[in-house]
Amino acid sequence: MRKVYGLRFSGDKGRILENIVFIEFKHRQTMDPLTELFYSHDYEQHEVDFVVMHGREVKFLIQVDSVQ
Repeated sequence: MRKVYGLRFSGDKGRILENIVFIEFKHRQTMDPLTELFYSHDYEQHEVDFVVMHGREVKFLIQVDSVQ
């Protein structure tokens, strides 16, 4: 919709991709309520977009990056 209405798109690719990943994991969470999403920073204060946990176990970390 943003592109259709002439709003800025190229600068928001990373944010849009993060939203797509978030929506997919929220969908998966409906099938497995023990799956939880968080975001965090590592020990050097780099942002981690998504921390996927199942119960108390960290399953994986996801860093979304848009390719220019």
